[in-house]
Amino acid sequence: MKDLKEQFLNSSLLDGLKAEAELTSLLKQLQSTALESMLQGELDAHLGIQKAVKVKTIAGL
Repeated sequence: MKDLKEQFLNSSLLDGLKAEAELTSLLKQLQSTALESMLQGELDAHLGIQKAVKVKTIAGL
C-alpha cells in the first residue's frame, strides 16, 4: 500500500493542478473510486461472487 501511495504522489497527476477547485475535484473522484472499490470488495466477500460473474450470469453468457 505504501508503494501505491508513493507511486501516486510521484505521478504526473498532481503536476497539472493550478487551483484549489481542481484539487478538490480530483480528491472527490479519488474518494468516490476508493469507496466504490471497497464496497464492491465487501459485497464480493459477503456474497461470495464477483461482479463480472454476476453480470455474465444475469446476461446468460
